[in-house]
Amino acid sequence: MDTPRATQLVRQATADFWQEKTAEINDVASLEKFVNDYLALLGCEYDFAVAKALTQLRTNSLAAPLAEKVAKITLLANEICAKPPAEKRRTLWQNIATITNYAEPILASLAIKLQSRKDVVNYLQSTMEHSVLWPKNDVAYKIVNVAAHYNIDENDQPLYKVWDLATELEIMPPGETVFDEKWQSLASLVTSLKRC
Repeated sequence: MDTPRATQLVRQATADFWQEKTAEINDVASLEKFVNDYLALLGCEYDFAVAKALTQLRTNSLAAPLAEKVAKITLLANEICAKPPAEKRRTLWQNIATITNYAEPILASLAIKLQSRKDVVNYLQSTMEHSVLWPKNDVAYKIVNVAAHYNIDENDQPLYKVWDLATELEIMPPGETVFDEKWQSLASLVTSLKRC
């Protein structure tokens, strides 16, 4: 498949994912569940990625009180996406948590550390455990991006195979049989990694 067409299909699949995910929001309880599922990932996922997920919320076709909450949440999420200093981001996250009655405290440090193989394996396994919260191509991108923070050595075959397969999936349109097969392989490989 030619690259522009594949890119277009990946973008469409991502848009469809968020459309379906946010279409489930029709009352305060469903809004709180959506937002709080992502808030629970703070500290084990990059907070900018979590904020980007919250910016997918839309106010159209929502009743006024619910639309107002969504507008406040997306405004705060967009502020986080602008990458202010860590302490300011933490305050913004606390404000979102207040809006959605999130019971857990926001962590003092939102930083993700990928300094050791153990850190990387824990991150990869957490990413796959929560993969239903993201478009599959985004999950693959998160895995590929690990290499920007940790040197994945070809001699570490289990880890290298995960990274290599993710590089294929990152740009492959989902929904095709070959994608689904490779996705299952990726999930199996990540599961089989030993947590140190």
